[in-house]
Formats: sequence, structure tokens, C-alpha cells
Amino acid sequence: MDIKKIGGYGYIQGINKKHIEKINRKDFKASDFSSSLEIKKLLKDAKEIPEVRQELVDKLKDAIKNGTFKVDPEKIAKSILGG
Repeated sequence: MDIKKIGGYGYIQGINKKHIEKINRKDFKASDFSSSLEIKKLLKDAKEIPEVRQELVDKLKDAIKNGTFKVDPEKIAKSILGG
């Protein structure tokens, strides 16, 4: 039994061609493109948001340094327990 010929390269290429033809023939709607543009805009906006909110970090550092930072143990416990 020769297993090298079962589902070989030619078979896969044939499937790939059929798949590409289906994609090329697909009827695109205007809403498909507007959704795509909206997603691109949202991604662009998200990339412009800084990863670190420096203003908040500085405020928390000052509160810790001054001893005015208050810890709410109940809030921490709820967060840990998923509540």
C-alpha cells in the first residue's frame, strides 16, 4: 500500500483553488465594507489611547506617599472572589 499518494499536494492545491474561487465570487455588500471601515477606525482610536494613564498613576503615588490612600478590604475581597 502506497500512502504517499493519498491526499497529496495536488489534492490540497485543488481544494485551495476551489476555496479561492468561492471567495472571489462572493457578493460583497456595502455594509460589509462600512463595518470594515468602522473596525479600522476603532482600532486606530484604540492605538492612540496611552497604555498607562500617567495622571492616575501620579495621583495614586502621591496618595500613598502622603498616607491618604485608603484601602477598602471589602472591595478587594469581592474582586478576588469574582463578585
